[in-house]
Amino acid sequence: MKLEADEGLSALEMACKGRPVQVFEIPKRGKGLFVTKSLSCGDTVFVEAPYASLQAAESKAEVVACGACHRPLGPLGAALCLQAGVCSRAQVTQHKAPDLPLGSESEVGSWGISCRLGCGEMFCSPTCETRAQGPGGHSRLCVGPLDTDTHPLYQFKMYALQTYQEFLMAAQIIASIIYQCENLDGAIPKDANITTPLERGQQTLDHFKGLFGGAVGGRCWWEVCAIPPEEQHVAQAYRQLVESQAVRGWQLLVAGLSAPPSSASQTPLPALPPDLLSLNTWGCLLTSLELCCQRLSSPSPLSDYFQSLLTAPLETREAVLSEVRPFVKQIEVRMEEEDDDDEDEDDEQDDDEEEEDEDEEEEDEDKEEEKEKEVEHKTSAADDLESLVQRAGSLFSGPEVIGLYPLVSSINHSCHPNCVLELHPGEGEEGELRVVLKVLRTSLPAGAELTFSYIEGEGTRAERHAALQPYSFNCECSRCVFEKRLEEYEGSSVQERGERMMREVCALGDLALKEERYKDALTAFQWVIGHNPKDGDAIHGIGVVRLNEEQWSKAHRVWREGAIEVPNHPELAAQAAKQASYYSGKGRVYTGKHFDTQADFEAFVVPPTAVSSSHSKEEMCVYKNRGPVFSHAECAAVIQEAEAAAQGGRWTTSRHYSVPTTDLPLHSLPRSLAWFNSALQTTLGPMLATLYPSKVKSPDWVRVHDAFVVKYDSAAQKGLPLHSDQSEYSMTIALNSLSEYEGGGTYFEEIGLSVRPDIGEASSFPGFLYHQGNDITSGYRYIIAVFFFIDRSGLE
Repeated sequence: MKLEADEGLSALEMACKGRPVQVFEIPKRGKGLFVTKSLSCGDTVFVEAPYASLQAAESKAEVVACGACHRPLGPLGAALCLQAGVCSRAQVTQHKAPDLPLGSESEVGSWGISCRLGCGEMFCSPTCETRAQGPGGHSRLCVGPLDTDTHPLYQFKMYALQTYQEFLMAAQIIASIIYQCENLDGAIPKDANITTPLERGQQTLDHFKGLFGGAVGGRCWWEVCAIPPEEQHVAQAYRQLVESQAVRGWQLLVAGLSAPPSSASQTPLPALPPDLLSLNTWGCLLTSLELCCQRLSSPSPLSDYFQSLLTAPLETREAVLSEVRPFVKQIEVRMEEEDDDDEDEDDEQDDDEEEEDEDEEEEDEDKEEEKEKEVEHKTSAADDLESLVQRAGSLFSGPEVIGLYPLVSSINHSCHPNCVLELHPGEGEEGELRVVLKVLRTSLPAGAELTFSYIEGEGTRAERHAALQPYSFNCECSRCVFEKRLEEYEGSSVQERGERMMREVCALGDLALKEERYKDALTAFQWVIGHNPKDGDAIHGIGVVRLNEEQWSKAHRVWREGAIEVPNHPELAAQAAKQASYYSGKGRVYTGKHFDTQADFEAFVVPPTAVSSSHSKEEMCVYKNRGPVFSHAECAAVIQEAEAAAQGGRWTTSRHYSVPTTDLPLHSLPRSLAWFNSALQTTLGPMLATLYPSKVKSPDWVRVHDAFVVKYDSAAQKGLPLHSDQSEYSMTIALNSLSEYEGGGTYFEEIGLSVRPDIGEASSFPGFLYHQGNDITSGYRYIIAVFFFIDRSGLE
């Protein structure tokens, strides 16, 4: 598809300046945002400041944050008390929260400063307050100076909180444009096209329309607002209600802005653009917020604090846990009560839809008893620090911010997005709020369109399309096409479509695998198996899904049994042959070596803050042998056989799709394979069982998913980029001396250092750790790379 830049996108093109993105007009779809250079998973695409933002009302009740940059404020102890419900927001901002010292002075957040006009809003610094009072429009909307709650501006704010808090952001945008229309000293830029404050205000309004007008299309909010599923049968009446609420909000706002100044800090309205306070502008502003706003949350500082405690002395951890335990348990109680309320609402809806009978009542009672037993045996997150850290993300809330971002608003929706948004309060160059767009899952080539999800990702295709109703388009992403095709296939018989239908569904599964939609891939392959239990492509696909879901034993069992069912399927046969070539650990008596973790290995510990807290301390280590476990002669024999085999052109470079290496599969080298299988039983299995005993209960549980001899060449493939392995544990066995090459070694991102085993030594590590093969600058480097999984005898 050829995409032409739209000359009418000047405002958005200005926003793209200096960033690797460009806005294009897509035929029959509208605008889209595309990358201008290739990006990898995890890369930052761009960082953007909001045009306008506010902390969600429900978030303000639990988190005190700056009214401008939304950085969390106040000591950690006060934040914990507020979330536990033992004090109010007012008590926190007035320094009356319970005294609960947590952390050192450097870990305690600033109390911030209160709005100088007295409304109770908090700011982290004078800079943020000045930014909010002036360009942010806060001084025009502040209710602090008002001496009565009958003032229309006060009533507007209360009405917005009772109906739609987006009214507050629309008012904020109008107030910021009013600020541009005021004759403030030094505020008018020296621009030949602007001679009066009114012209500047008009330019600001036009700039807003240039950024967001494409999405709005002149429509008022009540014409496009989302209609809840329960209101679909009265859609017209619902839109009329929304329109009446929007009009009432507009009337109160205009009356409040037009009222005489209530204090010396406020000034009369200046000359304004003619349509700024019109109902149509109000309706279109609300439409832009409906279609373009993002609700994002940032982690709570409490999560980071408790994570950091993992490395503190034992007495410190115990002292902190003793202090916070009652507050954490109170938060858990509140969460359980909220869950119960949600369940009660669901039960009421079910009762409305169908009659209750005695059987249903008995069933409900049984469920209630089961639930009570679960609660009795449930472990509190406050019982130990590891549990607290693991659940911190759900227990502790960070600020939730509603923001309007120009470039982000140009990104189209996909139910299977390639990007994700992150909120970074107070991290701009001058302490402003920033939103960061990052590449999700797969790499993006130059020219790829950026997408993210406008809605919650779960739900059926019909439910997702209903949620997308306000955006006036039907999603045709790969996930939706996949589900639509399966729905169509369900309506036809195998006899009608035959083998062609099987291959089409398998192709959909392969596409889902490529896009890492494993649930969709499994659905497709199982659908085919349901019609033809001996479809080799589908059986192989199910194994690949299980492998990517880290169900290693299950994946190999699927392939092994599939090869028996469909012996002539090439991929299943090749996989079965590879599995059969490696030592299985079954039916043999273990006679291996014994290792001592401290004496025989050098340990490199991963900082607890570097990876997910779901991993145990045992898994947070990389190990290197303190001396060779294989002789020079053994290593040289492997290199000799590999090079001899490679003379026939057998070095491969495409076996590993995501991170290709120059290698030879070990099972293709008969002498090296026999040596390796013996080493697996006597040396490698015992090593893993010694290093990771909680997961590797017995050396005979160790299985090989893949093993290959790798050759690094300073004139060809010098190293490998950052990646993680498709394994539970990985091992790198050095086959030649460090003196034969310069550079090399394995760099571990989470540790920040390189591990360089010498000839006959090995490095062992969990496969989830990100690492890279450092480039060699001269010579050749030979290694054996082994991907292990643990066969837990059917426990998966």
